[in-house]
Amino acid sequence: MLGAKAARAPRLAEQIYTQIYKLITAGRFPVNSKLPSEAELCEAFGVSRPVVREAVSRLHADGVVETQRGAGSFVRLRRDAELFKLAPIGGLPELLRCMELRSAIEGDAAYLAASRRSDEDLEEMQAALDELAQAIETRQIGHAADLRFHQAVAVACRNELFAGSLQALSMQIFDFMRVMRSLALSSTHARLRMVQDEHVEIYRAILEEDPDRARQAMRQHIANSKNRTLADTVAT
Repeated sequence: MLGAKAARAPRLAEQIYTQIYKLITAGRFPVNSKLPSEAELCEAFGVSRPVVREAVSRLHADGVVETQRGAGSFVRLRRDAELFKLAPIGGLPELLRCMELRSAIEGDAAYLAASRRSDEDLEEMQAALDELAQAIETRQIGHAADLRFHQAVAVACRNELFAGSLQALSMQIFDFMRVMRSLALSSTHARLRMVQDEHVEIYRAILEEDPDRARQAMRQHIANSKNRTLADTVAT
């Protein structure tokens, strides 16, 4: 029974997280407004304080709210953010979860690729980088070339489970790359160059057979993508 209760708590927290997030994106809690207290949220959703606390903690971790000690939690997410014109309302939590998984999978894939890649793998990565460079010059989104690069890294690690995992996520990743590169396209040329430089750093680490550097470069790239997305969707 204790195990069942422990298993239910995270699922409940996930549900409350989603419900609060939907209320925020629906405009019930505008940017800079204060969320109801823990006690009020417990009463509204009929759950315990630990469940509410976990849900709010996740909202804070995702940059949706800012928690101030002694003052409460305040909404940072902007409903008018460009993200919501490009992705369905509710897409941000799924995007962030996908990034967490990608960081784990693709970081280790890059690590293995640095010691296992072939000349053909390097040629495929370079071709994808060339496509991305062309997309920047012509002000195109370039999300297909972006996905091509990441898939080439996964193939180069010589473990079909890594490539298969990325392939299983390909539709979500493709959609999210479209959103993120569209956000970058609506921003400055320097931002597009920054993203390209991150890809080049991953490629060079793999080219120079430096596994630790390759893993760090991939994880940093995905973390930077997350931070850029959050910067576009929260109030400063």
